[in-house]
Amino acid sequence: AVDQPQGHLRPLVEQAADPSNPVEAVALASRLSELYSHVFVELAYHGQPREKLVNRGLVALAQRLDLPLVATNAVHFARARDALAYEVLQAMAKGRRTEGVVRSSEPGMDDLPVVNVGGAPRAQAYLKSPDEMHRLFAQLPAALAATSEIRALVKFRLPLAANTPPEQRYGP
Repeated sequence: AVDQPQGHLRPLVEQAADPSNPVEAVALASRLSELYSHVFVELAYHGQPREKLVNRGLVALAQRLDLPLVATNAVHFARARDALAYEVLQAMAKGRRTEGVVRSSEPGMDDLPVVNVGGAPRAQAYLKSPDEMHRLFAQLPAALAATSEIRALVKFRLPLAANTPPEQRYGP
């Protein structure tokens, strides 16, 4: 199985006997909406046929519980070219080798990054442009609108090193 980026509801929909009626996902989403005032059902698509079925189940769940959809692409890295670095860091964190690197057999030689077709879905978990997201989720304009609304509410800025004194750059 491919290690896909996912939210809390996605695996419950994917594992449900009937993805159009994921009982456990409905119960969890219902409980979350009782606990929190802003609950969104997250949609992502990384090119896998199974994801279309899962997303349909998530849309049905959102409609059933009157929850808003948001298209996020389950972002894990900024650019598509960062996929291999992400895979390597994930492998290091789990104490295993990544599928995207071949260990060199010659002493003193660097490991070799390779194109990994099996990792292609993971390579799609980058921060896509608005045009790319529109191509993926044009049939769900409310999900795209929610994405834009959330983006407008979130204020995130990394201080630039040149404008920040060294003692304030990294914290304690």
